[in-house]
Amino acid sequence: MSIFFIEDKSGNYFSADGKRRFIKLSGQEAYRFLRSSRGKGRHFYKTTTEEEDGEKVFVEVPKQKQKKIRKSQRHEQYVSECKKLFEREIISMFDTEISDEELTIEEAELTDGVSVEDIAVNNMDIETLHIAIQSLTKEEFAILNMLYFSERKISETAIAELLSVSVSAVSQRKKSIIKKLKKFFEN
Repeated sequence: MSIFFIEDKSGNYFSADGKRRFIKLSGQEAYRFLRSSRGKGRHFYKTTTEEEDGEKVFVEVPKQKQKKIRKSQRHEQYVSECKKLFEREIISMFDTEISDEELTIEEAELTDGVSVEDIAVNNMDIETLHIAIQSLTKEEFAILNMLYFSERKISETAIAELLSVSVSAVSQRKKSIIKKLKKFFEN
């Protein structure tokens, strides 16, 4: 079950700054309210805290603040994905107390020495590879996928049998696909 804190001038719960008041609804009462005309169109933020019994907590946020919250969530997701990708802790330039003029690119590094510049180049390479792969025909993509990306790699011989072509034809197609992909990185 989830708990919803809904903005209401007569509510018993206050925001951290004391400027907004909320009522607390859960279960059928929350469900009925959210389905009603008063409840439709309201925007909620799922907090990271949970009640003692594991219930998820949602707090109503004004529509204008929702954009800021989503931006923050996307940033947190990006940092999390970078941590997984690079297996390193990331120091964000945006989390520092230093002004832009005082921070050099060398100071904005990952904790084990990978620079922001390297991350940017790597991200651009990933983006380029994504675009390059999208340019492939269905057959080219299938061959590339079978050779390199599928959980169980498939040999050129097995692909030749699947496509009813010779092994040398598959080898030529592979070389052609790789050459096509490389062209994207040469520009």
